[in-house]
Amino acid sequence: MKETELKPRTGDGDRKKRQKKQQRKKGGKRFLIFLGTVIIIIATVLVSAKIAWPDVDLLFFLPQPAHDFVNEDVLSNTTTTTTTEPPVTETTTEPLPPKPEGHYAPIEDFAFEQSAKGNLVGNILQGGKVWHDDKYIYHIVDCDGIYRFATGNETYAKVYSSPDYLSNLNIEGDYLYFTNDTDKKLYYLNKNGKELTAMADNIRTAYLYDGTIYYVTYSNILGTINTADSATQTLYSSPNNQIDLIGISLNRVYFVSKDSAGKCRFMTVETEGGKAPVLFRDDAPEDEVKAPMMEDGFLYYYSKNEDGTYNLNRQKFGSEDAVTMVEGTAVADYAIVDMNSLFYAHRDGTDFLAKEYNMNTGDKVVRLKVKDVDADNGLAYQHGGSYDFVIGWRGNKSRWTYVGSSMLTSSNLLMEFSDGKWAY
Repeated sequence: MKETELKPRTGDGDRKKRQKKQQRKKGGKRFLIFLGTVIIIIATVLVSAKIAWPDVDLLFFLPQPAHDFVNEDVLSNTTTTTTTEPPVTETTTEPLPPKPEGHYAPIEDFAFEQSAKGNLVGNILQGGKVWHDDKYIYHIVDCDGIYRFATGNETYAKVYSSPDYLSNLNIEGDYLYFTNDTDKKLYYLNKNGKELTAMADNIRTAYLYDGTIYYVTYSNILGTINTADSATQTLYSSPNNQIDLIGISLNRVYFVSKDSAGKCRFMTVETEGGKAPVLFRDDAPEDEVKAPMMEDGFLYYYSKNEDGTYNLNRQKFGSEDAVTMVEGTAVADYAIVDMNSLFYAHRDGTDFLAKEYNMNTGDKVVRLKVKDVDADNGLAYQHGGSYDFVIGWRGNKSRWTYVGSSMLTSSNLLMEFSDGKWAY
């Protein structure tokens, strides 16, 4: 009998594979059920612990997936990724020092009527020997009197005789105003030389604008006088410091108070009176801001350089910026400003030069030249409209000089005043 080999049936093999696969799925489900049960138990414990200790992280020992599941789905916490920023370094800027209270005034406060000026501030601050009206130039000759000079034909005549030193010449209407340095009085005089009248005592400086005289006394009192009725008003006084006028606006007076150490305080006070003065710029040593003078809302002053020379500067009132007009010069005295022209003087070698600087074009012209001048001279530059003058001692009070020149002629073509006469 032939033996037949038995072969496994294909259906049985497939059934076994399916059984094994189902067993693996059941094992996986049982594992997942077990793992879920464990996680739920742990979560329950952790929730209870979290309630007891809210600030403690109790999930640190779980695998990250379990940690995230419990933390976010069970405990409802939000996991955020934080980045550590570098520390911010704060930059501190030094605050700017406060500006003086009176440092600014609107330009309208300096809208002067030029015809109402009794003289120029620069002329007054360096003697006030010369000024003009629409007909004549009036000029003081010390120990002689006051003369008038006609520019059209260069004729002249004495208006007032005096053996004393006179200064602070101002003109308003039909009257001349001046001080007598001997008796220290302020006077007014009719232009015809009559009606001499004393207005005030002890006056050192007097500047006139539009019916008001702004004065400083020898005892350092700053005040005003009304030319119509001679009524006076004291604005400020200083028993210890020297007071020097700088200039005015339409409602304020500007001045310097200088102590015995040479420190200058730049102050301003309202002309209506009754109010305390305030600073309009920072204090400075006398040499740092030398010969300050204000005309038409601009401050002019000399600033010292390292080599001992000076720059002549112009600064609009209220502005922080100063413009250097003249570099590396020597200081003779105050600058004088008439419209767009700046007049100044200095010694060059042994020559005393009186110059005009055109503030529109920057051009410079020598108006007068006086030769053989000592370093310790007492010369003063005076601007008289169409004529300029240099008056004073050339040195050691031994060589008196009084010269003038037309702005239309050469600086070397000088008139010289001597013995009551003008001569070329």
